[in-house]
Amino acid sequence: MRTTRRTAIAALIGSGALVFTASAAAAHVEPDPTSVKPGKAVTVAFTPEHGCEDSPIIEMRFRVPKGAKDVSPVDKDGWTTRSTARTVTFAGGSMPSDDTDAFSISFTAPKTKGVLTW
Repeated sequence: MRTTRRTAIAALIGSGALVFTASAAAAHVEPDPTSVKPGKAVTVAFTPEHGCEDSPIIEMRFRVPKGAKDVSPVDKDGWTTRSTARTVTFAGGSMPSDDTDAFSISFTAPKTKGVLTW
C-alpha cells in the first residue's frame, strides 16, 4: 500500500513538473533580407513559415542579438509592440497558421562582421 501511494504521489509531482516546464513553440521564421552590411541601419522582415498545426500565431517574440543597436519593432496593424534591451515582442493580434505576413524590426547591425541570431 505504501509503495502504491508513493508511486501515485511521484507520478502526480512528475506530471505537475511537466506542465510548469512546458515552453512556447518555436516558429520557423525566414528573414528578408538574409544579410546586412556591418554597421548599417536596416529593417528586416521576419516571416513565419506557418503556425503550429492549425493554431493561429498570437505572439512573436525575438531575442535581440548582441551588438545590435537602436532596435525597434515596426508597427503592425492589429498588434501591440514592445521592445526592451533584450527582446522585441509582437502581441495581441492573431494571424492564421497559413498566412505569410511579416513582422519587421529596424536596427543598426554590429560594426564587426558576423552572424546575427534572432
